[in-house]
Parts: sequence; structure tokens; C-alpha cells
Amino acid sequence: MQEAIRFIQENFKQVAVLKDGASGLTELVIDPGKTVYIRKAIPYTGLPYQKLARLDHPLLPKIYYAAEDALRTYVIEQYVEGQNLQALLEAKKNLHSSRSYQKVELPAYMNKPLPESKPASEQLVQKVKAMQQEMKKHDA
Repeated sequence: MQEAIRFIQENFKQVAVLKDGASGLTELVIDPGKTVYIRKAIPYTGLPYQKLARLDHPLLPKIYYAAEDALRTYVIEQYVEGQNLQALLEAKKNLHSSRSYQKVELPAYMNKPLPESKPASEQLVQKVKAMQQEMKKHDA
């Protein structure tokens, strides 16, 4: 498992810190192929990320890598552009009825509560796109 953790730590370059607190570190990262991901270092073990990695549901971000040591869980997951459901609800935007249905359906699908997803601001999205374009220019 140490090799998996080393892979997660060494093969993804930090672009920005999205959240750093008692519940762990969440970063926007980029791989050598210029693909953007979310990397999490969570100060808990026994989390269901191995199960989530096997799920294929359109409302869940894809979990690409998940590993644990004695103290933490390390995760690389799909970067999904836009706001999360919590941000939409806080902004009091109207949700389409199918979204409301899916919000209720998904925990039943997993038989567990949804993992917390992290919002991405529009500025951050623009920063990532600009960095990707700049990296492509340097690679050419």
C-alpha cells in the first residue's frame, strides 16, 4: 500500500489548495498528461473509497486511486467543474425536479451517505484552464 500512497503523492502536482482543515487536505492537482484531478488526504481510515472506486454512477465523481496508511486515507478523484449541490442549495437556486429525485436516489444506490464534495469557484476553473493552456504552449 505504501507504493500506492507514494504514487498518489509524487505523480500529481498541486495547482491549488481547495480546503485545509481538521477534516483533511483537499487539493486541485494535475498529472503529467495535464489532466486535472482532486487529491484528498483525509485524517481517517476505514472510509468507503475502495467501494466508491468500484461504483459507476453518473452522480458520483470517479475515484481513480485510494490508499490508506495507519493514519490517513489518500484519494485521487475526478475533477468535476462547477458547484456542488450544497453550494446550489445555499444560493437558493431552483433545482430541476430530476435533480431533486437523484439527490434522494443516490444514497439508496450506495447504501451509504454521499461523501462530501468540494466546490470549485469560477476563478479557480479559469486558473486551471489558463495553466493547462500555458503548459501546452511550453510542451510544444
